[in-house]
Amino acid sequence: ILQELGHKTYWFHGNEKEFYNRGEFMPQIGYQNIIAEHELNDLNVTDKLAWGISDTALFDHVLKTLENEEQPFLAEVLTLSNHLPFNYDWKINFPVELTNKNLKGDYLNDYRKGIYYTDQALKQFFTQFWQSDLASNTHVIITGDHGIWAFDQSKTYSQLANCLLYTSPSP
Repeated sequence: ILQELGHKTYWFHGNEKEFYNRGEFMPQIGYQNIIAEHELNDLNVTDKLAWGISDTALFDHVLKTLENEEQPFLAEVLTLSNHLPFNYDWKINFPVELTNKNLKGDYLNDYRKGIYYTDQALKQFFTQFWQSDLASNTHVIITGDHGIWAFDQSKTYSQLANCLLYTSPSP
């Protein structure tokens, strides 16, 4: 429908498009431009983190691509850095409260670092976005595909749940 209305469509992802067969699926539902890890590497976007291209490098490429787009567009960006096991070299400095040992285990701190990294990547994206021409006529919607709660049967979830449980003080 969007193509018939003169829109271009983009799907950006920092991982391989073959994962979940997305390279075949996305064009079947109308995406014209599929830009994933292989295509990004060909364009010298090679900053790796976690499962592929870092969110910050991916966001930079997305903005550069879309700022040059003359047609109306729909673009989906699937980031992947904030994903299990959360113990990456995030390549950023963290506040001291995230670097101190947590009495409830390192896993909670690793998870919190992942959330902090995502916040920083989004901050960088929006700082650049608001300074671009895109800001005046582009809607940005942020969603999540799943959270740690999707793994409720795993050891990972039980470790995190034990860290997050609130215990009210005794009367």
